[in-house]
Amino acid sequence: MTFKIHENWYTYQEVQEIFNYKATQMYYLLKRKELIVATVGNRKFIRKDSLDAFLMSRTKKELSEF
Repeated sequence: MTFKIHENWYTYQEVQEIFNYKATQMYYLLKRKELIVATVGNRKFIRKDSLDAFLMSRTKKELSEF
């Protein structure tokens, strides 16, 4: 069952599906401290705007290498 948490947050599982990452890859992604992560009990939520900023910074970094 999927719950609509809030418009500004992704669940851990949603981000995992977006990137097609396994648990270890997610661990290292969240460890980088570039994303805003909220923990409620055992559940983790990632702010959408921090994920957008993370993706934009990676895109700009890749484009500047060309």
